[in-house]
Amino acid sequence: MMHPVPRRGISLLGWVLVACVPAYADVVHLKDGTSITGDVKRAGNGWVVTEPNGDVTRITADDVQSIELVKNQPGDPGASAAERLASLRRSVEYLGDIPAILDRYQKFIEANKGTSAAREAERDVALWTERRDQGYVKAAGKWVTPDERSKLQEQSIQVVEQARQLIKDNRLKDAESVLNKVLADDPQNASALYLKGLVLFRQDQLLPARKAFEAANPLAPNHAPTLNNLAVVNWRQNQFIAALNFYDQAMLASPGNKVVLDNLAEALAALPKEYRNHFVTQRASRRFAEQDSKLQQQMAQQGQFRWGSAWVSQQDLDKLKAAEKEIKDKLDSMAADYDQAQARIVALDRNIADNDRSLRQMEMTQYARDPNTGQTLVLPLPPSYYAILRENDTLKTERQTLLAKLETLKQQAKSSQQRLPTPRFTGIQQVIGVEGTPLVPVGMAAAAQSSAAGAITPLPMPNPKPEPVPGKPDPAPPTPPKPGPAPAKPDQPPADPPKPQPAPSKPEPAPPTPAKPKPAPTPKPAGEVNDGPAYR
Repeated sequence: MMHPVPRRGISLLGWVLVACVPAYADVVHLKDGTSITGDVKRAGNGWVVTEPNGDVTRITADDVQSIELVKNQPGDPGASAAERLASLRRSVEYLGDIPAILDRYQKFIEANKGTSAAREAERDVALWTERRDQGYVKAAGKWVTPDERSKLQEQSIQVVEQARQLIKDNRLKDAESVLNKVLADDPQNASALYLKGLVLFRQDQLLPARKAFEAANPLAPNHAPTLNNLAVVNWRQNQFIAALNFYDQAMLASPGNKVVLDNLAEALAALPKEYRNHFVTQRASRRFAEQDSKLQQQMAQQGQFRWGSAWVSQQDLDKLKAAEKEIKDKLDSMAADYDQAQARIVALDRNIADNDRSLRQMEMTQYARDPNTGQTLVLPLPPSYYAILRENDTLKTERQTLLAKLETLKQQAKSSQQRLPTPRFTGIQQVIGVEGTPLVPVGMAAAAQSSAAGAITPLPMPNPKPEPVPGKPDPAPPTPPKPGPAPAKPDQPPADPPKPQPAPSKPEPAPPTPAKPKPAPTPKPAGEVNDGPAYR
């Protein structure tokens, strides 16, 4: 959180002193996309930034994306070499790449040759060079050896696994407590951020849940479960285009992902009309059609067929289509009755309005003036007046009956639509749970956040393997060879190359080449997501 510090009045002398101090050269880049320029000093678990105009702002470490050291322009008074060195040291605290840190120091030494600050910087370079040679990496905000990193990795996995189990047991408060401790030590732990997003979502805290998933997203790039969950949360907040954009990213990260495509089917069916022509909607719809066509082909080989956002067997699909046709026929009949009743109500309203005008005219001609006395006389109304009144009463009664019939038809139509044993759409989009937890090695998050490391290579996120298809051989295990001549004797030296033999008229089967052992694929239920590294 940023907290502006109130300033007291500055005397003329104070303004002169402020004007005479060297120019400030630190730029603090915040995670919300803004930045603050000024003199940055460490203060507890955060920073105090003094801007050139004298404003002072406190910033917590969690809000800082990076700190940049900006060169002073030639001719400016600039900061002293010692101040620039202090600023350089602050800026490298947020870097996770030692070569980038050394590069900054070398540029500083070149620009400040012959100064005591340059000599101090050379000592810093020696320290960073030693760390580089020893393979130091940044993990949980600290520079550690590879062995220490491995220990931190094991500890992180154990603690996050504990949180996963607590979430499975629906002990959300206990899980949140564990995750808060992890994030206090390592705010960039993608696994903990993802799980905290799940906990907050289950507690219906949508905004904090979205922030947790947003924080995990850049730390585990191209992670389909995170992108899917961001889409679900945004949809719940009525941010429909943002949700579709995240679904589109999830389809790119994990093509053919069943959970993502099922959720997107729900979203496209429920999307309000005013958003249907948006370019994000059109793009996501095209990608959905392409990937869902392939998914339907794969699922059909397993005897499963798409029904809205669900999957059913061929037998159930036939029953559902027959039930849907029967319901449609009833709805069409109801629609005809509804239209007929509506047309009759319009005609009745017109007749009632015409009768009301006739009645008003008769009432206006009821009065006359006596030519002798000048008094107003009330003449009796004609019998047709009362006939029209009776007719209007009849028309109004019929109108009320028809209105009640319309309401009954609406309820019957709604009831008929709900008679399908499996509705096409439920209106619910599913988050991916603990099975989608990203496992990012300790130190990778820091590298991904380094502002000087250039383009970050995304973590390997393998696409999910297709489900086994009944009737087709599994390509993983090798096909056993047919019985043939016995292989070479064991006492034959294996290193000797085989002697060339004349080609026989009938080729004899060669001894089977021992296949390299392949790990057996872990069976998983349909719909379970395993995009990228995830705990099991």
